[in-house]
Amino acid sequence: MKMSNELFDEIFQKYYQPIYAYCFSKIFDHDGAVSITHDTLLLLYHKYDELDFSNCPEACTKWLYEVAKRKIWRYTRDKAQGLPIENLEDWADTLADPEAFPNDQAYQNELYVKSLHTIKDRLNKRDAALFDLLMIQKLKQVDAAKRLGIKPENVKMRWHRLKPKIYDIIVQMKKDGEL
Repeated sequence: MKMSNELFDEIFQKYYQPIYAYCFSKIFDHDGAVSITHDTLLLLYHKYDELDFSNCPEACTKWLYEVAKRKIWRYTRDKAQGLPIENLEDWADTLADPEAFPNDQAYQNELYVKSLHTIKDRLNKRDAALFDLLMIQKLKQVDAAKRLGIKPENVKMRWHRLKPKIYDIIVQMKKDGEL
């Protein structure tokens, strides 16, 4: 079930200040803390239909803090490396953004597809199969699990472990001028 705007407003009002305070206490950067807080709450909005907090409302709080913690880690890592990329989804969204290449949609699509395949080619066979299903074929994790013949929670765990590898590949591609 998709989260209603009313429920999102309620959650935003309840959690914005505590999540912001948590983020700010870790990075001491107002803009960064605001960005991470917004990203964390938006992720809840987009993933709400995949999550179930009905039996344990405290689980929502824990989930939000765990997401913020990971985003803080990525933020500090990226800032230390001087990179604007906060996570893989942001990179993919930026590359797929029609405004990035407003006069040449074909070039944009070609660059995006080429980059995805370059990343896939640099992964081992098992990781490449998962990357292909989730990033190239755009399947949901549940559907990817069916295709791979594994449990959805295993796909989630493998994807979580794969993201840092993908990030490192993207960083190397940027350094090599491939992006």
